[in-house]
Amino acid sequence: MIEMLCKDYMTAYGLSSVGLRYFNAAGADPESEIGELRENETHIVPLAINAARQGKTFKIFGDKYPTEDGTCVRDYVHVMDLADAHIKALNYASEQLTAEVFNLGSGAPASNKQLLEAVQKHTGKMNIEIWGNRPGDPAYLVADIDKAQNILDWKPTQSSIDNVVATAVKWYNKIHRKEIQ
Repeated sequence: MIEMLCKDYMTAYGLSSVGLRYFNAAGADPESEIGELRENETHIVPLAINAARQGKTFKIFGDKYPTEDGTCVRDYVHVMDLADAHIKALNYASEQLTAEVFNLGSGAPASNKQLLEAVQKHTGKMNIEIWGNRPGDPAYLVADIDKAQNILDWKPTQSSIDNVVATAVKWYNKIHRKEIQ
C-alpha cells in the first residue's frame, strides 16, 4: 500500500521515492563495529551462532521440503551490500522523478543446511536437532534482483553465505568476548 501511495505522491506532488525490499538482511560490519544485537532474537544466523557458541542444541524446522537438501532455501543479503544499495537508490531518486521499488537479495541463495555448515565452519561442530516442517513455510524464498542490478547498477559483493556468517561470528565474538574466552 505504501508503495502505491509513493507513486501517487510522485504524480501529485513531484516527490521521488525508492522502496527497497530486503530479503534476509544478515552479517555484520567487517570491522565489527556494529552487528545484530537483540534482546529477543528471532533471526536464524545469530540464533545458530549463539547455539554453537553456547553449546546448545539448534533446532532446524524441516528437512522434507522439495529442495536439493530438503531444507528451506533463503536469500541472505549482507548488511554492507544493503548499505551500498541505499546509496545507489538515493542517488537514483535524486537524479530523476521516480517511484521505483527494488528487491535486494544476494543472488546466491543458501539452504538452512548450507547456512548451518557455514556456522560450523566458523564456530566448530554444533548439535543440530531436526524438527518437522512448519506449516506455511515456503520451500524457496529468493529475491529477483535483476531490476536493482540493471537500474541501480547494484551488485551484491559481500553476500556469500560464508561472508555473512564469518562477519556475524566475528561480531558475536567481540560482543561476547568475556563469555567465550
